[in-house]
Amino acid sequence: MKWSDFETRITGAMLGNKSYTLTIAEVVIEEVHPRPGVTSKCPTLHFKETSKSLVLSPTNCRILARLFGDDVAGSKGQKIVVAAQSMRVAGRDTMPVRIIGVPSGPAAALDTGDAERDAAEDDDLLDGKPEGALL
Repeated sequence: MKWSDFETRITGAMLGNKSYTLTIAEVVIEEVHPRPGVTSKCPTLHFKETSKSLVLSPTNCRILARLFGDDVAGSKGQKIVVAAQSMRVAGRDTMPVRIIGVPSGPAAALDTGDAERDAAEDDDLLDGKPEGALL
């Protein structure tokens, strides 16, 4: 048994340099705690292949909308590819999880124009997670 077995969210550290194809089982609005004393509600993806979920950043929400349309229900049952994207934000190295496309090819919608802001928001959600196996 590893400490990372207790992680319930997919993190960039878990993905490392690999990408994974996952099938969206459902989208749930969940309460998250991005930093001490702050609570917010965020869309969260749950998958058929793993019990670990993915809290969606604004960047990943926009990518899903471009891939499957603005109706959240349109993403249910769809396959996506996720990977960690290494970036530096506010002087810190981060590895947010990004939806990089669908299995048939890369998403054409990856350039959102707001990568620095979205990475900073992702960093709040992903901060301090240990490495571990995804599946």
